[in-house]
Amino acid sequence: SGVPAAQRATYAGLTLAGTTVNGAGGAPSTGIDHLVEMGITHLHLLPVFDFGSCSPWDVAAHPDCYDWGYSPLNYNVPEERYSLTPNDYVGRVREFKAMVDGLHRRGIRVVLDVVYNHTLGKDVLGHITGKYYNATDLSATGNSLDASQPMVARMIRDSLEYWVKEYNVDGFRFDLMGVFDTAVVADWGRHLTSTYPERNLVLYGEPWTGGIADPLENRHLRYGALGTIADAHVGVFNGAYRDAIKNAENGGAGTGGFIFNQGSIDSRFGAYDPNSKWPGTNLGLGAMSVGVKGSPLYSLPATQLPNIWDAMYTAAPEQSINYVDVHDDLCLADKVAAWAAVNGQSANTGYQNRLQQFAMSMVLTSQGIPLLHGGSEMQRTKHGVSNSYQSPDSINRYDWNLLNTNNATYQYIRKLIAMRKDHPGFRFNSWAGIDKNVQADQRSASLVVTTIEGAANGDWWNREMVIFNSGADQEIALPPGDWRVALEKSSADEGNDRVVNGTVTAAGTAITVLHQ
Repeated sequence: SGVPAAQRATYAGLTLAGTTVNGAGGAPSTGIDHLVEMGITHLHLLPVFDFGSCSPWDVAAHPDCYDWGYSPLNYNVPEERYSLTPNDYVGRVREFKAMVDGLHRRGIRVVLDVVYNHTLGKDVLGHITGKYYNATDLSATGNSLDASQPMVARMIRDSLEYWVKEYNVDGFRFDLMGVFDTAVVADWGRHLTSTYPERNLVLYGEPWTGGIADPLENRHLRYGALGTIADAHVGVFNGAYRDAIKNAENGGAGTGGFIFNQGSIDSRFGAYDPNSKWPGTNLGLGAMSVGVKGSPLYSLPATQLPNIWDAMYTAAPEQSINYVDVHDDLCLADKVAAWAAVNGQSANTGYQNRLQQFAMSMVLTSQGIPLLHGGSEMQRTKHGVSNSYQSPDSINRYDWNLLNTNNATYQYIRKLIAMRKDHPGFRFNSWAGIDKNVQADQRSASLVVTTIEGAANGDWWNREMVIFNSGADQEIALPPGDWRVALEKSSADEGNDRVVNGTVTAAGTAITVLHQ
């Protein structure tokens, strides 16, 4: 990374400017300069509160000790292993605040990964009362917290507010948010957004448990309940759209999902009217056409849905966090490689690159909030390790040399981010705005065509058209008039506003973006 050894893996190192690949002159930027150049708006940090794994004595005995930090000890103290002065408690606080300030100065907002669903062990809070822990271990850790207990809910709310008020952070990503009551999560969101309305705080999380059967599932936060708390400004990871894009199975076997031209029948869409405004949903092909629109509810006002995993669940697009990979499960490059190994494409690196670019372009041109896994813009690999929470640096680290190897992918993602930021047509902020102005037509298992009335959301592109094609190159009929091709063929160098009319050739395994 070019970061001096003493500052690597520290709060200070994260905001150190002027670093390059291997510290070489003229080499690509790394660290915060890379993030700024890439154009991101928010940085989601894995746990940085005080956690118990890989403590100083663990590291002393095992220098390679590594852990993501999902083992909370004290929710309100910065973790010491990322500090230059771990035993100077005031100094540690100052370092953390300087990090947040440094990111803000470069235009990047800070989101903390918070793990309020469990503690390292029951002795953390158990000496007060055993009632603070769930009878059913929903977190699958042996120590799942019960936020239906008023003091637990208030402790969590106070902790969230403390990080906002004292450290000036901008939002939170909740680990296993699905262990909590919908009403309690709504209270946290309403309190924070009403107390700090000018901060535009973001709150989102996983709407599931740790894989444990939940006897209170209809009370806990799931897709089916989210629309009822839209006023709390809480979003969740859109696993249904992720699975439609690449399939949930990580080993490479089975169907690979839309990007691999293996879109499959999805029973979640079987109950909808064949003549509904969601074309294709009666065929079970609607997961893509719904996902590109931010997975909106069929109608408002929102009520608790009978299917708690209904893939049409948002009352506002901010409730859909769109992604294809994140820190857990296979990263995207490894998912693509696993699929390629099973499907005779291991040697076809060009196709694998194209698949990676295709998946990320879907996330970046869909309504809702896009989330990218750090390093995917350079096709980061974890060498096939899925759950790498305790894997060494050799697995989890960025290999910054990939910025040279996969520069074409990086430049493509930069262009997509810039396009999204420049054009509000990709960023409607209401259910009604999307319902009226965004139409998604899933014409087959391999083709989705979206039209967007961008001017309705203040875009100087009056109208956009996005073609998602996972099949072979094909001619697509265009609405009347001249259209300009903004992006095509998974390349930052293609499109360039060339004029087309009548039809356009939409490249396979790619998106084509046009505008009027």
